Amino acid sequence: MNRVIDFDWIKTKGSEDYVSALFNKGRRKQFGLLEKPSLPPDKNVNFVKYKIFLCGKSGSGKSSTLCNLLGQSTSGISAHTPGIEVGLVHWPVRLLATGQILYFSLYFWDAGDHACKTFEHVLPACIENVDCLMLTFSFSDRQSFNEITPTCNQLASMNQKKEPLKVILGAKTDQYIHSDLSDKEIHDVAEQMQASVLRISNVKKDGNDDKFEDTSRFLNSLCNLLWLRDQNMVNRQ
Repeated sequence: MNRVIDFDWIKTKGSEDYVSALFNKGRRKQFGLLEKPSLPPDKNVNFVKYKIFLCGKSGSGKSSTLCNLLGQSTSGISAHTPGIEVGLVHWPVRLLATGQILYFSLYFWDAGDHACKTFEHVLPACIENVDCLMLTFSFSDRQSFNEITPTCNQLASMNQKKEPLKVILGAKTDQYIHSDLSDKEIHDVAEQMQASVLRISNVKKDGNDDKFEDTSRFLNSLCNLLWLRDQNMVNRQ
């Protein structure tokens, strides 16, 4: 992966004010859809917004992924999202080329498979002005992987004003050792779809629900892909 953001910056002293603004009393803040992190007056930073649609088979790990990225507990999550849920993740990054610090405001949209099939307005609302299609499958469910291509084709057939970034998300990586899915299969489908591949576990470690280090790697990778996609769009104009 070509890197346009500094993956190591988040661990440095220079990021402390930006990261601490995401926490309250040691736990991740839950931001409303219009809220932003509070920063010291001398920290002037721009926010860039992205809409990301988590799509895939029921039980593939969409809701647990959203809870994980929000810093919420993933225990007791229903396998079926009843309608549309939107969660906002603010993530600070430092651009390699300029050293500029930005907050990526990532609006994650999660819609239940049943809701998408029952209510005709749900799917169009989710893909309207979408920046990233996150096609989710579970390593413990081959059928969820098999549905990625037809799901992508269905979404591609709907009118979209801009070409979204396509990401294949392998959830439940803690089940990878028991999976009959090979890396080659995943790579071949991603290549065919011109998609990138990310993986996430969503299982807490050492009793800690907020796996910040794992989350930071995932969010850095996603922000890097989104910024690359924007650069490519500008270069094509």
